[in-house]
Amino acid sequence: YWLKGVDNGVLNEPRWTTFMRTGHPPATDLKNVPGFWRCHKQWPVDGSGSQRLYPHTAQQLTKTPSMPGDIQSLLYRAGAGMGAGGWWGEQTGDMAADDAHSLVYDSAPLTEAVDIMGMPQVRLRVAADAPFYQWTVRLEDVAPDGKVSLVGGAAINPSQRFSRLAPEALIPGEPTSLATSIHFTTWRFNPGHRIRLAVANAQFPMIWPSPTPGTTSLLLGHDTWVELPTVPVASGADQTC
Repeated sequence: YWLKGVDNGVLNEPRWTTFMRTGHPPATDLKNVPGFWRCHKQWPVDGSGSQRLYPHTAQQLTKTPSMPGDIQSLLYRAGAGMGAGGWWGEQTGDMAADDAHSLVYDSAPLTEAVDIMGMPQVRLRVAADAPFYQWTVRLEDVAPDGKVSLVGGAAINPSQRFSRLAPEALIPGEPTSLATSIHFTTWRFNPGHRIRLAVANAQFPMIWPSPTPGTTSLLLGHDTWVELPTVPVASGADQTC
C-alpha cells in the first residue's frame, strides 16, 4: 500500500491484534496453545483497567496492603529457578520446584475469569545482607489441583535501581525500592484458579548467580505490590479476526 500505491485493504484491518491465551496446565510440549486472536482499534483496548494486589505474610495476595513492618526473609540459593527455562516465554513445566525456593503469595480462588493483556507492573521494597543480589518476579496460575503454570516474569538488577548508566551497589541492611515491568503477556485466570506472585533472588541459568550467599528480605505493605493489566473477558466467538 505504502510503497506501490496498491489498495490492498490494509487500512481496514484492526490496528491492534493480540493472541489471548485462555490458560492451560504446565507443559513443555504444546503444539497448540489454547486461545484466540483479539482485534482492537486502539491501545489500550476499550474497557481495560488494572488490579493491584498486595502480598501478606500468610502467603496471601489481596487487594489491601499488609500491615507496615511485616517482613519476610529468603535464603539465597544460587541454583534455584531452573523451571523457568533459559528466557521468559519458553514453554515451562510445573513451577512448584522453583516456588519452593521463593516467597509466594496467592489470591483467593477466583469466582469469575480474569483476562490480562499487557505488562504487569511490580514494585518491591527490599533489603539485603550483601551489596550484590538479583531479584526476579514471576506471575503464575495455580490450578485447583495444585499445578502451577508460569504466566510471565522479569528480572531486576538492583544496582540499576537509580540509573543504568551509573550503577550503585546495595547498602547492606538498608531498605530500598525496586520496580519493574513483567514482559508483555496475555492470560486468562479461570474460575477456581489462584493468581500467584513469586519473588525470588535466583533465576539460574537465566540470571548469573550472585557472588555472596546470604539472605534477602521483602518488606510488605503499601510499597510492595503487583498490578495486573486487565481487559474485558471475551470469547473467540466475540472476535472478528
